Amino acid sequence: MQLQKQSRLSEERPLLGQDVTMFCTYLRRGARACGWALITALCAQYSIASVLAAPEMLAQVQIMTPPLEKLRLHVSSACGETGAVFNVTNRGAHWPRTGILKLYYADDHTLIGQRRLRLADQQKISFLVKKTIAAGRPVAVWIEPQWYERDFTFDAALTCH
Repeated sequence: MQLQKQSRLSEERPLLGQDVTMFCTYLRRGARACGWALITALCAQYSIASVLAAPEMLAQVQIMTPPLEKLRLHVSSACGETGAVFNVTNRGAHWPRTGILKLYYADDHTLIGQRRLRLADQQKISFLVKKTIAAGRPVAVWIEPQWYERDFTFDAALTCH
């Protein structure tokens, strides 16, 4: 038995049916991060012939893909001598992709600045908004994940005089 796998350049590469490891590697690459655990389990439990004979098993990969976890954050803020200090803690799992931390003037929703970040499980970050930038106006933070849409609501807002 010989299987064919197409590369990005649409060239066909032969794959020997006896080589379970290589077959499973091709399947994992094709599935990217979605469902790779199920593909690994299928390849470990069944022979190539039984996996190919039951294509509905491979169709389950998309059905059984776990949903992406939503943000679970703890954001605290305090006024310091030099300005507003914001502390952000990721209370959820490692982020699958980057997010964008956006800093606004809370009174008119004007964007002050933004930064891309990707937080690990329980990772904490802190940053300072200097008094010269805040200038007595309320400053707010919103974190926008790139892996799902989230309603625009400030995660924290603070006015320091």
